[in-house]
Amino acid sequence: MKENNELSATLILSRMAESNIASESSKKNFIWGYVSAFKEYLEAEGISDRLSSINRDVLEGYQQYLLER
Repeated sequence: MKENNELSATLILSRMAESNIASESSKKNFIWGYVSAFKEYLEAEGISDRLSSINRDVLEGYQQYLLER
């Protein structure tokens, strides 16, 4: 089994939404909106979609990315 730091960060976010959001429409909005936007950001910046790659700098960069969108 893969170690946690080798898991896809966006897959983990999607699974969390599946498990914790009751409304199907809210799940779809979260997964296809927010998670997809995060994945686009990671790809645009050349950041690996691995849990071990996500840190404060990545999240602050993503925040700025969203503000500029």
